Amino acid sequence: MERKFRLALVGAGKVAQQCHLPAALSLPGVEVSALVDPALERTRAVADDYGLNPYVTAATEDVVGKVDGALIATPNHLHAEAAVKLLEAGIPVLIEKPIAATVAQGETIAAAAAKTGIPAGVGYCSRFQDNILFMGQLIRDGYFGHINRFVFQSGTRGGWSPLSAYNTGKDTAGGGVVMITATHFLDRMLHWFGMPADSQYFDDSEGGPEANAIMKFRFDRQDGATSAVLRFSKTRDLPGGMVLDTAKGHVYFGEEEDSWPVLSDHAGHHLIIKPEGVDDGALSGLDRFQRQLLNFVRACRQGKDPEVPVDEGLASLRLIESLYSKRQPLVEPEQEPLREEVAL
Repeated sequence: MERKFRLALVGAGKVAQQCHLPAALSLPGVEVSALVDPALERTRAVADDYGLNPYVTAATEDVVGKVDGALIATPNHLHAEAAVKLLEAGIPVLIEKPIAATVAQGETIAAAAAKTGIPAGVGYCSRFQDNILFMGQLIRDGYFGHINRFVFQSGTRGGWSPLSAYNTGKDTAGGGVVMITATHFLDRMLHWFGMPADSQYFDDSEGGPEANAIMKFRFDRQDGATSAVLRFSKTRDLPGGMVLDTAKGHVYFGEEEDSWPVLSDHAGHHLIIKPEGVDDGALSGLDRFQRQLLNFVRACRQGKDPEVPVDEGLASLRLIESLYSKRQPLVEPEQEPLREEVAL
C-alpha cells in the first residue's frame, strides 16, 4: 500500500485555511505533516481547529526531511525565498498564483527548478475546472472556427481580504486587481491563444495598486487575427464571463464552475455545449483545489512538473509586467469609452 504524501503548507493564512487545507484533508492519500508560518500561535490554533498535530515552525528549512512536497501560500513577495530554499533542498513545490511579485523573483524560482530538476508548479486552480478544461479543448480543436474577437470581464466590490493584508501594497502583491484577480484569466488566455502580438493597457493606479484595469490584445493566429478586450474591477460588481465572436456565431461562457459554453448560431439557435454524458455540475466530483493537489502529488511521485509548470507561471507574470510598462491612465472607468465593448 502506497504511504501517504507528506505535505507542508508554507503560509497558514486565509487562502491556506479556506482552500488548500480543506482540499488536503479531504484526500485520503495526503497527510498535512507541517505548517510553516511566522505567526506560530495563530498557526497552532489553526492546527487545533482542524484536529491536526503537524510539525509547526516559522522556518521553511526546518521541514527538510519531514515532507514530500510543499504548497507555498505566503504573500506574493515571499514566494521566491521559500521556493528556492525548498527546491535546493530537493523538495517539490506548488506555488499559489502568481508565481511571484516580480519577474525577477519568478526567474529565480525558474532557475532553481531548472538547476535542481525538482518538480515545481504554480497554483492556477481554474485550470482544473471541468468546464474550463472543456472550453480550452474546444478552442484548441477549432470547434467554433475562426475566433474574430472575444471579451471578458470580472468585477466585485472589495474582494479577497488576506490576514496579512499583503494585497494592499504594491511591493508585496506586485500590483492590484491585475495581479490578484486578472492573473487567473490571463493564465488561461495564454494557454488557449498563446502570447499576444500587441497590447494596450489602462488602469487607475496613480502610483499604487490598481483597482480598475482594461486591456486590449491582438493575437496573430494561423487562421487570422483575433482581438480581445478585458476588464477587471474591484470597485464595481460586473457580471463575469467571456463572449466570443466566432465563425459559428456568438459564444457565452460564464465564470461559474458549473457554467458551460452557450452558442448562439447564425440560424438563431441557442445551444448549450457539454461533454457527452454530462447533465449538471462537474465531471469529476472533486473541486478544483482537490484536483490541483492530486495533480501535484502525482507529479511529485512521477518526478515531473505539475499541470502548470513554473515556466508558464513566469510567462503570465511577464505579460503583466509588460502591460504595466505601457500603462495609460484610466481616470473614470464608469465613463471609459471601451465600456460598451466589454459589456456582457
